Amino acid sequence: MDVVSKNGTMLLNVGPKADGTISDEDTKVLESIGAWLEANGEAVYGSRPWRYAQEGPTKEVQGQFTDAKDKVYTAEDFRFMTNHGKLYAACMRYPEDGKILIRTLGRKAHTADSKFFGIIDDVDVLGFDEKPVFEQTEEGLSIETSNVSSDCPVVFRLTIR
Repeated sequence: MDVVSKNGTMLLNVGPKADGTISDEDTKVLESIGAWLEANGEAVYGSRPWRYAQEGPTKEVQGQFTDAKDKVYTAEDFRFMTNHGKLYAACMRYPEDGKILIRTLGRKAHTADSKFFGIIDDVDVLGFDEKPVFEQTEEGLSIETSNVSSDCPVVFRLTIR
């Protein structure tokens, strides 16, 4: 989601074994990415960056060979994309209690430092049947679920007035 929210393209490189087959470990990784994209592809394929790419405390490390270090995301890390007239917000590490707050999407007075002026009419969680409970306040967009759990980013589709 980091790459997509910043208008990048992700390249997956899988090196085959000497006999041309792909290892079981690489196959498992590719299948899990495929399953995630099947549920969340509308936020990825053909999407564009939103006016803000991200929110949260986890910072990108720049430079050579930095991709070898795992990023540890928090429930406060979000990535934003837009597609099909919708805004998509990906929670990079979904909390066990199912409660998140997206501060960038708070309903604030129109001032120079306001980031968002829209009114959120609806929220759906991609890949899950549950309809989340949400409230947009000055503090942010509060979303709560009771049956959503994932080790991968959880993507919300937001309908904005």
